[in-house]
Amino acid sequence: MIWTFTLVGVLISLHGEVDSFSCAPPEFRGTTPCEIPKCCESGQLTTEVCSGCPTCAAAKDEECGAGFEAFQPACSSGLSCFTRCGPCTTEVNYDEDGQALKANTCVFPFKYKNETHNKCTTADSDNNKPWCAYDIQPNTEVPQDGKHWGDCNYDCPGGDSECDENQLFNVRGKCVPKMQEVVRIARPFTHNFRAGLTDTKPIKKCSEEGPYIHQRIKDQKCYCLPPQLGPKQEGEGCTKKLLEDTTEEQPFIFDAGNLPGVNGPPPPPPPSGDDFDDDFKPARGWCFLGGVKDPRYYEPETHCYDDLQWSETEQKYWSTSACDDVPEGGVQE
Repeated sequence: MIWTFTLVGVLISLHGEVDSFSCAPPEFRGTTPCEIPKCCESGQLTTEVCSGCPTCAAAKDEECGAGFEAFQPACSSGLSCFTRCGPCTTEVNYDEDGQALKANTCVFPFKYKNETHNKCTTADSDNNKPWCAYDIQPNTEVPQDGKHWGDCNYDCPGGDSECDENQLFNVRGKCVPKMQEVVRIARPFTHNFRAGLTDTKPIKKCSEEGPYIHQRIKDQKCYCLPPQLGPKQEGEGCTKKLLEDTTEEQPFIFDAGNLPGVNGPPPPPPPSGDDFDDDFKPARGWCFLGGVKDPRYYEPETHCYDDLQWSETEQKYWSTSACDDVPEGGVQE
């Protein structure tokens, strides 16, 4: 039944205007609790249209939503969501070995027999397919050498199923400064702007985190958390284990029996003997992890590390491999 409602919403959005979008009835919405984001690139917090949960407004150059996704994420204040039909390209041809040849980007406007064309044309076409010019300067004549024209793809201007403003309803875009709506920029393909938000709440900017955590968040990856307050467990915070009778640093060896706050099997031991090579970097301890993707919907290691383990006591994931990406100075506390 849920899929039925979703499909109906998709079909409506494909053929309707923006106002045609409507959320599923409450009984078909998720029942998981809301979570307030840790930070937002934009520094602005808004409300998700259907769930009513807090969510980040998109920052400059971030992706903005479309269509049946209820325009989530919407651009933050002072920005607009710029969407456009993709560049028009020629059909892909194949060589004698069956290898796909590169598609070429059409140039508009172009001239053919002194007539100017702002979209694909069937003029003198051998197969009655619309064609365009490429690899020439705009507003110039198409050379008669057969090396500067090709059949257009179906969604090109003048094609069989030309991309238009109605289709842009379901095209995701990029947040740009609102000023771009009035700046005269040559945009040869159909486009539009969707206004950014006017009512948001401030939240910590992700750029206010240290460079290491900020970059990991931007890359949608998990990251090492600073050591916990209070007694620190051995190796926590990506610190090497030291021998008692020397200050020489040694490869970290995990001893699960001595760490009551961490459960799960230990990671593989460090290599020894002939297994060492010039590229070997001994593990620098371990750390608890933040930013792990919800395991109900993702394989956590996909956006994290293959060796991550769950600590039932601390209710957090931890990893030793994560320490390879932590700056030498450690994670900012």
